[in-house]
Amino acid sequence: MNTQKKLSAKKYFVFAFKKYISNENKILSKKLQPSIRELLLDYINVYEDIIHNVDNKLLIKAKKDLIGAIIFYLNESVFYNKKIYKEEIDFLIKDLGNAKDGNLNQFDEIKIYNKCKSIVKKIDNDNIYRHLVEAIKNTCSYEEIDGIIQAMISELLYDGFSLKYLEKWYNSDISKFLSKIEHDNVDQIIDLFCQLFKEDSDFKYYLTIKSKVKLEEKIYLSCNLIMKKENYSELSLISIKDDKETKNYLQYGQDINVYSIKIKAKDYYKGLEIIIDSIVSYFQMINYLSDDSYIMLNDKIVVKISDGVYEKIRKEMYDENIIFHETERREKGDIKDFISYRDKVYAKGVGIDEIPNIQRTINIIKGQKKQSKENRLINLWSVLEYMLTFHRGDSIIAKAKDIIPKVCCLYVLKDKINLFWNSLNQYKSSSYEIIGEVIKSCRVYEDEYRYDLEKFISFVCIRGENIVKEFEFNDVLKRGIAEIGSLLFDVKNRSNLIRKLSIEVEMDLIRIYRCRNILIHSGNRDIKNINYKTLRLYQYNNNILGLIIHYKRNNPSLTIEEILNSIEYTYKRYINSIENGVVEDDLVNLCRPKYLFIE
Repeated sequence: MNTQKKLSAKKYFVFAFKKYISNENKILSKKLQPSIRELLLDYINVYEDIIHNVDNKLLIKAKKDLIGAIIFYLNESVFYNKKIYKEEIDFLIKDLGNAKDGNLNQFDEIKIYNKCKSIVKKIDNDNIYRHLVEAIKNTCSYEEIDGIIQAMISELLYDGFSLKYLEKWYNSDISKFLSKIEHDNVDQIIDLFCQLFKEDSDFKYYLTIKSKVKLEEKIYLSCNLIMKKENYSELSLISIKDDKETKNYLQYGQDINVYSIKIKAKDYYKGLEIIIDSIVSYFQMINYLSDDSYIMLNDKIVVKISDGVYEKIRKEMYDENIIFHETERREKGDIKDFISYRDKVYAKGVGIDEIPNIQRTINIIKGQKKQSKENRLINLWSVLEYMLTFHRGDSIIAKAKDIIPKVCCLYVLKDKINLFWNSLNQYKSSSYEIIGEVIKSCRVYEDEYRYDLEKFISFVCIRGENIVKEFEFNDVLKRGIAEIGSLLFDVKNRSNLIRKLSIEVEMDLIRIYRCRNILIHSGNRDIKNINYKTLRLYQYNNNILGLIIHYKRNNPSLTIEEILNSIEYTYKRYINSIENGVVEDDLVNLCRPKYLFIE
């Protein structure tokens, strides 16, 4: 294997990992490979639900769909393809296939259930990151590295790490090596990721509660999460770092009580997230009793890491700020387009029926950050249901599986270019000539952060394959432009991407819908990585909403039903076109296809 290519792939891993944990350009909304243990839990949970609801035909149907999704993701997983746990996965794929086809009796299904539980425990006890690090060392494929990063982050999130902690760990332990990665030290740098395999730590949080009513000495947020009242004057939180009293950071005064909470977690940001979520839920219930019983958690919190080691933090859901950060430029453009369309239609007084519902849809989608994590997913699925009401189909999940993958596939090439352009602009002040050339040649002149698609494709065509070498100085940009070139000019790669993405999105929707039904029907709030499922659902909603707004703005007389109907026929034509060679003049339509019947 080429030594230089292997070095480039390793460097790409180190730099690209940061982009993922920072959720740069909302990259986590576009990555669909779940944790292998989370997949096995999907089966464990649905099996247990059916045991308690043996006559529920809808649940049995959901189980069949869910098994199909599990089998797909197991086949696609890095672990299976890199022969990590391959023997166990082979057994599972075969057994799950028989279960999906109804070929097993209840005793055989119990065996699958027990296998899944055993494999989860086996992986829990194994340094899964060591296996992934070894896979990184033995590939020169950027595509494989992307898959390994997705797998690693999915497993880290499953294990209970917060993105905020991973970002802090990366900045502390990895960033210092970024300017001096060479062949001689790159393996040692990558080995540092093995250190992420660790037990939960004990953390103790000190926080203050404002309340005009007397509070109990102990408040049970759950059977394992207990708030204990502390005497502020007797409390001593002296930091060995500077010999200062850390308790002074807390907000203390009239009608304020100090409480402490102990929790085991992978990191103190994740522990804080669990505590805030539990406190907000509990206090919300208490505050319903009367206006006089209002209770509030104050902003400043101190967490004890170990004896004499304290961190000052705030009442903040750090990961939610990373996951659901500010609205992208394209999303703001959709809102501006809607306002323009709305004003135009109201002025004419025709075609106004759908405006209030679209406006309400926008407000629900954009207002999700203020909701609880459970309500976010429920509300966003309701929005999707509303938009797909106008499409034919037997059920809402059938409609979603029909429409959403098609929209994602029709947009995927343009989305790849968008991501590359956004990354490129981060380096626009650098001295590398090619960056300045691309931006100057391809940008929209009235807005330097936007690009002209025709100019960009023309630039890539003129430069040809040599453009990849011109980005040799940056493995992330090199990977981005190489992938774009491959998708534009290689029929096989293009077809494979579309085919795989279509199935991935369909399987993802099945898993999200299952989570939605758990929240609605069982009230179970313990759903792994719910915010990441919600983020993807948020993106699916934005894709559909943006499409509807775009075409209604251009032609206000179009109905949502007519726009959704166009998607199906446009996709069929698109599939035929991507499997053939394309001349340069047709590449723009390949990236931004025209929708049949409506343009």
